[in-house]
Parts: sequence; C-alpha cells; structure tokens
Amino acid sequence: MTGGTPPPTPVLLLSDKLMTLTNITSIVPTKLDVDEMNYSSWLYFFKHLVKGYGLMDHLVGPKVVDGMDEASVSTPPQDPEWLKLDTIVLSWIFITCSKTLQDRLVDNDPQTAKEAWDLLESIFTDNKRSRAVTLKADLRALTLGDMSIDAYFRKIESTATLLARL
Repeated sequence: MTGGTPPPTPVLLLSDKLMTLTNITSIVPTKLDVDEMNYSSWLYFFKHLVKGYGLMDHLVGPKVVDGMDEASVSTPPQDPEWLKLDTIVLSWIFITCSKTLQDRLVDNDPQTAKEAWDLLESIFTDNKRSRAVTLKADLRALTLGDMSIDAYFRKIESTATLLARL
C-alpha cells in the first residue's frame, strides 16, 4: 500500500439518474389528449413527477428572489447540466402527450420544456369556453334511445365530470 489518497468517487449527476428512468407512463398514467380533455389529470401527475425531482423551474421559470430584479432571473442558467435536465423534462412532455399533441409540439418546435409547457397550457385554457359549450349542448341533447339506464347515467356522469374539470 502506498498510503496515498484514494481516487475520488465519481459524482452521479441528477441528469444521469433521470436518464435511467424509463417508464414515465407508470408515474404519469394519463396521456394528454385534446379529445379526452384530460389536461387536469395529466397536469396533476406531471407536476408531481417534476416536483419530486426538484425540476419545477424548468416549467415555471426561475424564482424571483428578494433583492433581485426579474430580468436577472428570467433567463434560465445555461450550464450543461441545466440544459441536459431541461431536455429530459421536454422529452417527458412529449412522451406523455397523444400523437396529435406531439405533432403540434413538433410543428411549434419548442426549444425548452417551459416553451412546450406554456404551449400546452394555452391549447387547453384557450379551448375551455368552447369545450364547455359543446359539453353542455351534448348534455341537453342526450336521450336514452337504445342505451341502458346504466349507460345513460354513466354518459351523464362522464360529461359532468369533464365539465367540472374545465
């Protein structure tokens, strides 16, 4: 033995840990879809995923700290680790979206997770009023017809749930 210092233990970065996370759909079981209007459910699961890893600043931007002007924190850090983490969060967004929304994101080409997040938010919040009108019209037009009583009430309950989530 030479009595020298042992070699340093390699540091495992958060981005390295997250790269091994392969089954995002078990953490975010809801695939975001415009037709299903499930933004609230998806948002709930996705925020918990991102909060759990301390990555909310990738979605909402950096926090303004007392004594700092907003301009100095409006731009995210550009260090390689932050950029790698942002790319991972952006890929999570894509993975948990329907094919239609993925295509829309690709067309808009967001460069950061926040840009993709803001685009999805605008798609769903801008659509709320027209979606509510459509759902209310569906409820008014609903008739028993060939449905069983159970199916009829499930349809009413399903539509009411979608309206409540708007």
